[in-house]
Amino acid sequence: MAQATGISIERRRVWAGWARIALAGSAAVVVGAYVMATRGGESSPAAPIPVIAVPALAGGGTITYEVTGAELFTADSAGKPTGLTTYDKLAHDGRVATATDAVVSPDRAMVASIERVPDGVYLALTKSGLTSRITQIASSGDPALVAGGKGAARAVDGVPLVMVWAPDSKQLAFGSITGDPYFLTLLSPSTIPSVQGYEVSGGYIGELTFSPDGHYLAVSTYAMDRRSHTVLMVNLLQGKLTRLIDGCHITWSPDSRYVAIHRDPGVESGAWVVSATDANDRWAISNEAQAFPLTWAP
Repeated sequence: MAQATGISIERRRVWAGWARIALAGSAAVVVGAYVMATRGGESSPAAPIPVIAVPALAGGGTITYEVTGAELFTADSAGKPTGLTTYDKLAHDGRVATATDAVVSPDRAMVASIERVPDGVYLALTKSGLTSRITQIASSGDPALVAGGKGAARAVDGVPLVMVWAPDSKQLAFGSITGDPYFLTLLSPSTIPSVQGYEVSGGYIGELTFSPDGHYLAVSTYAMDRRSHTVLMVNLLQGKLTRLIDGCHITWSPDSRYVAIHRDPGVESGAWVVSATDANDRWAISNEAQAFPLTWAP
């Protein structure tokens, strides 16, 4: 029986995408905090995918995605196309990577920043005017840790600096690149700060984004050759990290139940919607190999 990402096709809930858009070229494109990256390697032979109905408007809202070399498209959450749009109309409410070496918490009470010193890179936290060095996240011998996203990191053969606050400002998530295995760290900067760490699979942390309700943290790890990506999901209420599916370029549904992602080249290339808790519950927005979700607005 044909298999895809270790999941039986008979068990999947898959909806064939509506959009069929001509693809022209492959490029790295930066859209604010969002980055479209080139993809390398050969695609696996396509396998038949059954067409199964998807609940209408599962997740709700409007998804905007780009097909590299084409245009920006919009679709409802079931994948039905709703038109075209432009970059200036996008609402950048998610973050793939920080654009600077510092990020302010949503409540404006704290600033997480990076200190670069001869022996490596450290994370520091400023609160009530006092700055404390929290932990080392890269050593002097590690690849360069670069602010500004994947494109900036690739230009110097480095890795992107990724750190993001939870919507309620109670947790800060960031990745450590001090050697393999790589780690995801969650810092709770309360009166007595606490740190929780998770070993991650698939490479270094390339993306972090909290669900709108703050109950989940979606992670995409990147292999060092940048040809494969793994979506991991942290259930923050249970303190549990699990592998969800291959992919990157994560954006959350407004109801925190689904993520829209770009799937790695293979049987299920393109832009897909996947349940945050069940990889079997997924369907295509676009089967174009260079389709990248950008935003998911209410």
